[in-house]
Amino acid sequence: MRYQWTMFAVAIAACWSLLSITAFAQQGRLDPVVKAIDTNRDGSVSSTELKSAAASLRKLDLDGNGTVSLAEASARTDLNQGRGGGSRASGSRLGGYTTPPAANDVPSHPFNVIVGRLTDVSATVRVLFHSDVDACLIYGGQTGKLSSKTKVQSLKAGQPFDFVIDSLEKNTRYFYRVVYQSGGHTQESDEFRFHTQRDKGSSFVFTVQADSHLDENTSGEVYLRTLSNALADQPDFHFALGDTFMTGKYVRPEIAEPQYLAQRYYLGQLCHSAALYFALGNHDGESGNRGSNVWATTMRKRHIPNPFPNGFFTGNKQEEREVGLPENYYQFEWGDAQFIVLDPFRHTTKRNRGREGDNWNWTLGENQYRWLKQSLEQSDAKLRFVFIHHLVGGANRNNRGGAEAAPFWEWGGQGLSGEDEFQKNRPGRDKPIHQMLVDHGVSVVFHGHDHMFIKQDLDGIVYQLVPQPGHPRSGTKSAQEYGYLGGEIQGSSGHVRVRVSGDSARVDYVRAYLPAAERGRNRNGDVSYSYMLSK
Repeated sequence: MRYQWTMFAVAIAACWSLLSITAFAQQGRLDPVVKAIDTNRDGSVSSTELKSAAASLRKLDLDGNGTVSLAEASARTDLNQGRGGGSRASGSRLGGYTTPPAANDVPSHPFNVIVGRLTDVSATVRVLFHSDVDACLIYGGQTGKLSSKTKVQSLKAGQPFDFVIDSLEKNTRYFYRVVYQSGGHTQESDEFRFHTQRDKGSSFVFTVQADSHLDENTSGEVYLRTLSNALADQPDFHFALGDTFMTGKYVRPEIAEPQYLAQRYYLGQLCHSAALYFALGNHDGESGNRGSNVWATTMRKRHIPNPFPNGFFTGNKQEEREVGLPENYYQFEWGDAQFIVLDPFRHTTKRNRGREGDNWNWTLGENQYRWLKQSLEQSDAKLRFVFIHHLVGGANRNNRGGAEAAPFWEWGGQGLSGEDEFQKNRPGRDKPIHQMLVDHGVSVVFHGHDHMFIKQDLDGIVYQLVPQPGHPRSGTKSAQEYGYLGGEIQGSSGHVRVRVSGDSARVDYVRAYLPAAERGRNRNGDVSYSYMLSK
């Protein structure tokens, strides 16, 4: 027996959306087609899942022949449940991708560059060439006058290399080029830039994206538009809030390696001139409660120069076997602002075990909680920004939500009943995370996971859901389903731009549209919503 898709697939989804799946699941005979459509495994088919039914069914076609056998459907079901040969080595529930989706097919290019770890006197420029070359950087404080030079390095194809430039001037913009020997000829890149730590009182820009995915719902062209728009903003740095590598969506983690390379290409369109700061997402394969995360951590550290504790940055000092410092949470100051990146995945080592409405298993962990408390207490920054993929707990088993979800679990302290259960579940800790952020005047919590732009306010903190950068269709129908009952709600795609000026800042939602989608008020690069922050 084989399932054919097109209209038949949609018909199946429509029928099943009228039924509760739970009863069939309890009988142990849930149709694999329904399991494929119920992508978030919540026991029912939502309107969003119904619209994506055909795409979900295509994932069952493991051999790519245009039909799905019962054997293929059963194999996919087994993989999703961690059986049938599905490895858990990624540290995340593995999905059904046997090859990277089309958005990972990037143009041929000789190399890419990602800048990171900017300090007051240094910068790290991580270069990846696709052939063996001899290369160096030339750099200087004036455009066109690059009088300084790094040591020439013999670089191997496919092996990232860090050019660490130090002894730089504070609060200074630098320009640089990559110079390399290829085919007997000397070649130079375009001129790129970076900026050392800004002085207090300085003005600067940073940008934020979330959930780039590179899955079947991603348009590489739209993603490139977003990154080009962000580059035009000339940010000092760019935050990516996870669900970037999607390791947990592949049948084996190693198959995801091309996605790491593809993301280097995409992010390199911006981050040759804006330092990249990365926050882990639930699909990036580094969860602490789903098996080993060694492969995913090693691959991420290989390609992304995230900060580690070094005197300028503080963060996770606990080395792990086989990976060293995980570089998963960190903080730094820039101008009058403090930037804090959190990780709710690595230190969540227990699972919910299917208990709907109880997310106390989600945690920052003792060390990260204490570090966050100390980081807030020791800083006198006028503006504070927190970055996290989703809140610690969220509104439901899929961790959705923003301001409405903030009062619960470790983040807000309440249990499902609305009673304060923090000391019962977190003995020895002073207060929930949200209250700690309120007490220290945090300006914005930037979070992803829910794929829209939603701005909400709670107790003086802005909870800012960050949109996807590469989704070709804009929509907000899932907002209420995900628990968002108020605030400014807009669809993707685009990025968030923040212009900091001393103790105030302006936050803009910059939209990304392809030429064919520009009509009426929908213009690429336009700002569809703005608001101000002040001390």
